[in-house]
Amino acid sequence: MLSLTSFITGLALLSCAIFCHAQGTDVISKKTTSMLCSLLNSQDPAKFSQNHNVKLTDGAVKVIIMVDAKLLPKDFESKYDLREFRIRKNTASAYIKLDSLRKICEEPGVIFVRSPIKLRALSK
Repeated sequence: MLSLTSFITGLALLSCAIFCHAQGTDVISKKTTSMLCSLLNSQDPAKFSQNHNVKLTDGAVKVIIMVDAKLLPKDFESKYDLREFRIRKNTASAYIKLDSLRKICEEPGVIFVRSPIKLRALSK
């Protein structure tokens, strides 16, 4: 019976930890996916990106940024040193340095940042 109680207690603590992480108190965890959040918090982003199939090029990662275009500053692209920046309606795509990714999440006009979806061909 003691082991069942320990298991239930451990499960409850784990559930609380997952819930707290999902709720997140910082803006990064609220505006990015867990993968990008983990990449930003990694001690070795290059190694993390290799292990998790995230393409990191010259310290920059490709992202899709959901935005409220009316709230974006006019210098948005240059302010965050966005490469290959494209915006259409409320969706932007760009390569962004990890330091800038942290800062861009604080922009009121940025709603959410995620990695692009990678499509794969169906095998016959």
